[in-house]
Amino acid sequence: MGTFRKLILTTLFLVSLPAAAAECVKSKPATYSREANIPLWIDSSGDNAHIFFTNVLDGPMTLEVELIASDGSTYTGPTSIGGAFSVNPTNAGGANLAGGATGFLSITANTTFTFGTGKVVWTAEECLQDSLMISINQTQSQQTSVFRLNGGKPL
Repeated sequence: MGTFRKLILTTLFLVSLPAAAAECVKSKPATYSREANIPLWIDSSGDNAHIFFTNVLDGPMTLEVELIASDGSTYTGPTSIGGAFSVNPTNAGGANLAGGATGFLSITANTTFTFGTGKVVWTAEECLQDSLMISINQTQSQQTSVFRLNGGKPL
């Protein structure tokens, strides 16, 4: 095989890599799965963190959330849910979120200062590219700050 032909084949292979990496690949059983880190949340007397999850797919997805305390352990303090969640996504097995729906997880006020991060894993039977929007509303001293992961675009 000539050098020119090798160069063309190598170039075509390299150009196709980004497109191949962007495709959805179904795992076994027949579901897709993605994960993202949840940035800093703060909980103390009078302060609350609310993490909003919006499913932008047509079909349902399952979300499993792990909140991680500042010492690296799993946060087991009080939380509550609202919106489209009927069970807490921190429970084993997570929570279902219908297509187009928004649910939220609140880390409710404690009397002690607590902070941490987290991780969310979501699964569905359809491709999960651009499937979930996440925002954190942090209320401190009657002021609310909003942080949208990925600039407010679906992950």
